[in-house]
Amino acid sequence: MKWKLVRECGSWDRGRWQWKLIWRRPLLGRELIWEQALLHEISLVQLHEGVPDGWIWLPNTDGLFSVQSAYLFLQESDLPEADPVFISVWTSFAPSNVKGFAWRVLLDRIACRENLLKRRVIASISDASCVFCNSHLESSFHVLFSCPFSMQIWQGCFQWLGCSLFQSNTIREHFFQFRFGTNKLQQRLSHSIWLAAIWSLWLVRNDIFFRGGTAAIEVVLESIKRRSWQWNKANMRGFSYSSSDWFLNPHLCIVGS
Repeated sequence: MKWKLVRECGSWDRGRWQWKLIWRRPLLGRELIWEQALLHEISLVQLHEGVPDGWIWLPNTDGLFSVQSAYLFLQESDLPEADPVFISVWTSFAPSNVKGFAWRVLLDRIACRENLLKRRVIASISDASCVFCNSHLESSFHVLFSCPFSMQIWQGCFQWLGCSLFQSNTIREHFFQFRFGTNKLQQRLSHSIWLAAIWSLWLVRNDIFFRGGTAAIEVVLESIKRRSWQWNKANMRGFSYSSSDWFLNPHLCIVGS
């Protein structure tokens, strides 16, 4: 893909631009997920056949960039990164790629089938059903939180933590209610479980979507426990709990930190 022009990365089909990305070698595992995310992002740009490319600076009415307009834009913009939910995500103990995924989840920018349908990557609503239940449009909230399969995963997480499952109507609400302990460090530890859960669910979803895999509740729960412990162990100074401690009583490990 290096040095390729846009016109070399796709073609027009009955008035619609179709991306056809070519790689030096076949993509593997996580790279397929990255490709889907890339396709989702670039599909946000609407191309027009026969219209030459050009640059427009939207904050200025004349379309021309200036340092002053950029400064004013940054001063006046309500940047999402300053929101407490994004601060909590970026300061968590999860790996950077998982933090980036969580950021896109909260902004509803993951390549779920509903978003792919909106961007015309998927042509028909019949192809946009949830890979887990196959009976509901696959939105970000549905596939990760409200699908019957995902609900069982969250129920298992709360049973593991010794807490009752709560009902949430938004992803943001779900994130903020999923924190335990009284200080920021303890909340960062509990947020690692939330991030491990959405990441594990998404990986299983992609395994089904790309490779015809299967979804097993116990396997997903095991991966959530393992990933969250590994992240906390690797990134929190002084985290001395063993995997056995974490697997048996995560709540005690959190409030004891």
